[in-house]
Amino acid sequence: MAAPYLRRLGWNWLNDRYILLNKSAFFADSIVAHTREWEAQRPAAPFFLLLNFMDAPAPYRASLLTDEFPGRLPAFPRTSDEQGGRALSIARYDRSIAYLDAELGKLFDFLRRRGLFDDSLIVVTSDHGENFDEDRPAAHGADLLQATVAVPLIIKSPRQREGSRPGRVGQLIDVLPTIRETLGIEPAPELFGSPLGRSPRAVIAENYFSALYGGYCRRI
Repeated sequence: MAAPYLRRLGWNWLNDRYILLNKSAFFADSIVAHTREWEAQRPAAPFFLLLNFMDAPAPYRASLLTDEFPGRLPAFPRTSDEQGGRALSIARYDRSIAYLDAELGKLFDFLRRRGLFDDSLIVVTSDHGENFDEDRPAAHGADLLQATVAVPLIIKSPRQREGSRPGRVGQLIDVLPTIRETLGIEPAPELFGSPLGRSPRAVIAENYFSALYGGYCRRI
């Protein structure tokens, strides 16, 4: 989503303006706690906040933190054969997502207590899914299957009271144009996508994994 800006402005511009954390070293509960601390000290002005959670992707470390939700989560398989190993990965993935879902709920509850939730524009999405088919070499990155390219996209507009679906297939490049339109900001010519509320258009998925790294890759 930020590629057009980063190509023009560079990473140094980003580093100068944002607090960067080593995302691989923090679980969601730490990021949510840091967000609460930051919000308590921020100036009384509109703000933009980007939270990058890394609890769902492999190696699914967050699954080890979810014993506090035994009623919601699948138990770990105890078999060690190939099918059991795949089932174990799926169980860990599901547990990691449940853990992240619970932490997002805590974050939204915090925003409600602070009187910020209703007036905020909130976007929840993912850059990829995970594929657990037996004949694939990787959970994501090497293919264009629906399991990896179909991701959740939830947008809560300020003071929104009812949910709706846009009636069209979207892409992540549509998120930033949708945010700009929702906030009444003029379209930016360097952006590739379009607001989700506009007419449907063709959606194309491309994969350069094979060209860049060699090896297995399927294109659709």
